[in-house]
Amino acid sequence: MNEFFLHFLNKMEIFTGIKQMERLQAKAGQLAELVDECAKAAEAFPLKEDILKSVLFDAMQTDQDFIGLNVKWVRKVLNTYCQVHGVTKENQREEKVDLRAAYQSMIDFWSERTDLDPSGERKEFAIANYQRVANGQAPIDDLDGIKILADVHSKQILGGSLDVKQTERTGSGTRLRENIERSTGNQKFVFDGFEIWAKTEEEARNIYETQVGKR
Repeated sequence: MNEFFLHFLNKMEIFTGIKQMERLQAKAGQLAELVDECAKAAEAFPLKEDILKSVLFDAMQTDQDFIGLNVKWVRKVLNTYCQVHGVTKENQREEKVDLRAAYQSMIDFWSERTDLDPSGERKEFAIANYQRVANGQAPIDDLDGIKILADVHSKQILGGSLDVKQTERTGSGTRLRENIERSTGNQKFVFDGFEIWAKTEEEARNIYETQVGKR
């Protein structure tokens, strides 16, 4: 990763206009320390090296708050990516979301639910993301698709259609909803046979009691 961060600094002025490398070249010791510490910070995340590089390079070009390379920025970008895409570490074990399978399930879902995607735009977005992750690039969040899925999910809750056994039979739609929920940082909780997705158990219980339990 050290070589990557040197390349990153060399390309920074071209993509952002920030001349950080020019300033650091006069301070060889500081440059070496910055590159080494950024590499250590990046390698601490449970992501493949090609994903790390793609995420950081994309963020340099798209992050409106980017003012230069530092360890804090590297951690912020990778923390955000891991939270959005459900990459976690539990008991020192790495657990990674299979992004190719996740986006394949999205393609399947939008293919089945053309009523929710009459223009086919959501499906095309999912196909593009599948190709990006297959090529080792970071996916781009489909915010409109997430909103549609969130609306469908809320209607399922109000309609009482979240029975656990039923959701096990819903195939790609269920997998897609789970991936969408996890991408927003939610966890699954079950109350009396109903699945509730929320950030905390307290929040999930409140949703159940106010929207499901009183039906």
